[in-house]
Amino acid sequence: MTMIADRTHAELSRYYGSPAVRARIDEFCGAPGPGAPPSARHLAGYGGTRWLHEPEGGPARRPLAALSQLLDQGADVYRSLADREGTLLAFDLLYAHPSDPYEPYREPARCFERLEGVHREVLAALARRGVTPLVLMGGRGYHYVSRAPAGSDLHRALRSLGARPGRSSDAQRAHDGAGRLLELLLHEVMRSASASSSVPLRLAEVPPPGGGPFACLDLAAYADDVADRAVRCAFSSDQKALLTRPGCASACVFVLPIGERPYGELLAVRTDPHAASRWAEAVPAAIPDVAEAPGWLRDYSGSGLAFFHAEFDAAGEAGTLTHADELFDAEALPSCASLPLRFPNPWLLHPRHLRTVSLALWSMGWHPGAIAALVRSRYERDYDWGSLWQRHDAGTRAAFHVRLFCGAAAEGLEDGAFSCETQAQNGLCRHDGCGYDLAPMFRGLRSRRARSEAHA
Repeated sequence: MTMIADRTHAELSRYYGSPAVRARIDEFCGAPGPGAPPSARHLAGYGGTRWLHEPEGGPARRPLAALSQLLDQGADVYRSLADREGTLLAFDLLYAHPSDPYEPYREPARCFERLEGVHREVLAALARRGVTPLVLMGGRGYHYVSRAPAGSDLHRALRSLGARPGRSSDAQRAHDGAGRLLELLLHEVMRSASASSSVPLRLAEVPPPGGGPFACLDLAAYADDVADRAVRCAFSSDQKALLTRPGCASACVFVLPIGERPYGELLAVRTDPHAASRWAEAVPAAIPDVAEAPGWLRDYSGSGLAFFHAEFDAAGEAGTLTHADELFDAEALPSCASLPLRFPNPWLLHPRHLRTVSLALWSMGWHPGAIAALVRSRYERDYDWGSLWQRHDAGTRAAFHVRLFCGAAAEGLEDGAFSCETQAQNGLCRHDGCGYDLAPMFRGLRSRRARSEAHA
């Protein structure tokens, strides 16, 4: 492994020495020209000669002035989602295979072929909103990025959509609003692409019943405050496989804008530093601005999802959730939901367990806002979290996941996919005949749109 790592890092150092590559990374970070300050508020690095990473495995935050150092060390380079000139809208389409995590690196053509139909649906859904994002091909899927420029109609709308806890800045409210707008978009993609996708399609990295490969629409960029999240830069390396899968045959790929080219053409380019640097000479990496999206905003404001979000927010703003922890009774829950709450580190950090807790408690009458408060209380207790909650906000993380999973259920996307049987198929049920039945909540579940219309 050491010889492979040394060779890879030497190749990366030479690759990053390309003026075109450095210029494209600057461009992605929002620098308007050579020597000009970028709009990204900070950087992050991963891997490289110093094996950079945070304790839980993510990229390590670095100041803007550290770019040359990160490149010289051959690290993956990330830019912050926090942007001085607006709010980024960023999400991923990823290929996942829990029992064979290295498959996208070993068999990339097969994996990207399985993503192709969903990728086309994503682009079509964005195009209907007048959005043409920058699309990057990463190690195991696609990254879609655009920006609502400060002062634009869209940016003002995002600020109004975001949740308003007392400490939130305008930037954080706009970030939260972007996540909500994208949530609606991904719901649409789930409905349009699920039947035709060659692998199961999931919202977040939650394996389907029975395991196996699946495609994941990932909004994890909105699980934390905007200042705490970063996205891997265009023309950065992606050496995650090198750090997590020692001895892999292809230790590093490059994150490339796809332009108008088919995925098959990029598969060879992304593993060849010389070809990737030539790609940088021809293909731009600027994040496109979206100043207006009136149709998208109208779709959201009239949606059942917006109604659900309003109910979720109202519970928190009313201050009625402070006693959620006192109401928790582990004996009243099935083990698949009680165990993550009793032993939250690391289970309550994993989307599949957060989904279980969210949907099981909701099926038993808990308000989603109260569920988020309960999850937050577990994050804020001393469960040997290290520095995690010094660097991330526990309330934001808890609220995002509960809102995501309950919102999907409210809109019918979980109907028939959450039951004792499916929990057992996912390896989350350890007791036969525990006496609970999770399925009834989803039988005849009306969408929140219908409930909103009935209420009106």
